[in-house]
Amino acid sequence: METPGVLLCSVSGSSHKSAIFLHDVIFCSLMLTRPPMDRLAPMTVAQQIIRLIRERPGLTERQIAERIFGEEGSIQRVNPTCRKLVAAGWLERHGRGWAADPFTYHAAKPDL
Repeated sequence: METPGVLLCSVSGSSHKSAIFLHDVIFCSLMLTRPPMDRLAPMTVAQQIIRLIRERPGLTERQIAERIFGEEGSIQRVNPTCRKLVAAGWLERHGRGWAADPFTYHAAKPDL
């Protein structure tokens, strides 16, 4: 199957064949001139949670959800990620999860 595009050059050797298409050159050119991806990509929910807990330890899931997603933020949007971060050792969870003693989150790693 051939790659669509404008063929710029084709090289044939005894053991391999290669071709350079215009879209490959444009892609490589863009990759060289773009800033690093970490400056382009939005933060993931996990990154936002870690940043929040570093700044304000002891937040509940509701507080985390409201700070990330606004007043309509639902704890179901952050609960799975919080649990994964606890399981991975990034966060510690305190409390029993009841209304009177909700889970609160704290940094588990000092360099967080």
